[in-house]
This record gives sequence, C-alpha cells and structure tokens, in this order.
Amino acid sequence: MPKVTWKSAVAAGLMLAMTFLSGCASSAAATVNGTKITEKDLNTRLNLYAFLQGPQFDVKAYRSQVLDSLIEETLLYQEAEKRGVKADPATLKQQLDSFHEQLLYQYLPKDVVAQATPDKPPQPTEAQRTTAERQKADAFKKANITQKDFDDAITRQATVQTLLDSLTKDLAVSDADVQAYYEAHKTDRFTAPETVRASHILIQVGEDKDYNKILPKAEEALKAVQQPGADFAALAKKYSDDPGSKDNGGDLGEFAKGDMVPEFEQAAFSLKPGTISPLVKTQFGYHIIKVAEHKMPEVMPFDQVKGEIHDQVLQQKQSDTVDKLINDLKSKAAITRSKAETKESPAPTAPQTPAPATP
Repeated sequence: MPKVTWKSAVAAGLMLAMTFLSGCASSAAATVNGTKITEKDLNTRLNLYAFLQGPQFDVKAYRSQVLDSLIEETLLYQEAEKRGVKADPATLKQQLDSFHEQLLYQYLPKDVVAQATPDKPPQPTEAQRTTAERQKADAFKKANITQKDFDDAITRQATVQTLLDSLTKDLAVSDADVQAYYEAHKTDRFTAPETVRASHILIQVGEDKDYNKILPKAEEALKAVQQPGADFAALAKKYSDDPGSKDNGGDLGEFAKGDMVPEFEQAAFSLKPGTISPLVKTQFGYHIIKVAEHKMPEVMPFDQVKGEIHDQVLQQKQSDTVDKLINDLKSKAAITRSKAETKESPAPTAPQTPAPATP
C-alpha cells in the first residue's frame, strides 16, 4: 500500500468532498427509487466543485453532469444500505479530522507550508492558525458552503467507498492475464519507437524569409564541418543561431518521428550514424545535421513491463466491476429528472468520483 502523507491526504480529502449530497427538503431535481435529490443538493454540489476547482469551473456547463453523478452516488449509497455496508467509525473519524486539518493548511502563509516535508505537516503558530481558520470560514461563506457540507460529503463517500472496496478487494490478475495483455498490445503499447540522437547547426532565417541572405554563412559553416577532423560541437558553438542547443555543441538529444518538422526529420532519419547532412532548409532557416545514433523500433521485454501490466489489468477489472454494478442498478431503478433538469445537449464531463481503493 502506498505511504500516505499529509499532502496526499489533502488531495484525497478534496476529492471526497466533491461527493456531497445533503438531505434538505425542497423541489426535486431528480428522484431515485423514491429518494429525492433536491435542487439544494445539486446547487450545494456545484458550489463545492466551484470552491475546489476555482473560476475555471463552469457551473452552468457542468450542471447536468453533476446531477448524473449525484444519481449514481445515490444508487450506490442505497445499495450499501441494502447490503448493510458501513464505513469503519474510527477510520471515518480519522478521515474527517485529517481532512479539516489539511484544508486549513491551504490558508497558511506560503513560507510555513514551504517548510513542510512529505512526512511532516506545516507547523503554524497559534496566531497563524487563528488567521487561517478565519480565512477558511470567510471562504466557505463566500462559496455558500459549510463545514458540515464537507463532513456529510466525506461520511457519505466513505460508505460508498466501503461498498466498492468490498466488491473489488478479491479481484486477482493471473499470469495468463498479464501475458495476454502484453501480446495484444505489444506493438501499440510496448514497442519503443524508432529514434535518432543528433546535433545540428542552425543558420536562422530572418522575418523577411530571405534565405539568400543567410546562404553564404550556411555554406561557410557546412564547409567547416566537412573538413577532416572538424569538431562539430565547437563549430556549432561558433556558427549556430539555435539558443537552445548551441552552448551544448548543437546537441538535440534523442527524438522520435513526429518530434521535428518534416524536412528536418526526413534528413535526420535518412543519415547513417557519424555522417553529416547537406544544408537542410526548413521554416527556421538552414540546418546542418550530424547523427550520432539511430535506434530502430524495439519491443520492450516482457519482464520489464509485467509489473506495469499487472496494475493496468487490475485497475481495468476494478473499473469494469464498478461500472457493471452501476449499470445493473440503473437498469432496475426508478429514476426521474425534473423537467427543468432534463438534459438538452451534451456538456463537458464533470470530475469523477474517486475510483475504488485497492486494499
């Protein structure tokens, strides 16, 4: 199990907070097996997203998708109650206490937070903590949310998460599963692409795109690198106009097809290691390219990637199990949306409920 630090707790807590569903009575945005999801429930959820994600969250655009997530959450919560699944009280209390402490850190002075380490949370003074508490309360008020909203969110999600964990904790991935995935994705996922490691000298063309003006300097540089025993790196420092590579002797590192403009790519991948190109004209000017190494596509050994594959297959099995449960519950449920909340057109996909945790 990965080590949990105070920073990871912040992220987990914020994600949990986005799953709030209150029980206040008002007009229904939707009804799930007789349980109302009120307009207040929906608006509170939207307020939480807006608070956590900032101005980039478009409440109007995401409204329909957030209601969808509330409907799914209600189905899962109902199923948890039906099965008698509950979150562990001690674990839940720890989550609640930790979450509110971590959330407070967002309002501490930056220098206090900067002194923290993954294993040691910020150490504010009492005055700094009091100021942070006040700022947090002001932020909640401005966002039209309360601490109880977060408590309800975490409490409810903990129950749902306990249900999902109970469904996925015994899932296993066999050696045959891993091998089959490797064989099916050997070419598209586990083949290192063809690459070239090269250096270049760029004689840059001006905004006037007058290549004739720079041609004499380009030809001079080409003649210099073609001399026996010429030091390409030293000449790149002398002639090249590329600020990103000239101080490194023109070294561009290793790159694959598609990383460079077509004219440059074609020339570089056609050269044998140790050889130098003629002048290559691109939108940037004239290039002189020297290839140091050319690697052909290579399939990654199974032993090198089998651990990664195991995790991917397990994650997919978990996702498929949860999706199947949700689809089964939906197929048997009585779900209605109010006329005002009926979807009219597709909108952006809302942030997702956290995936089931692995034991």
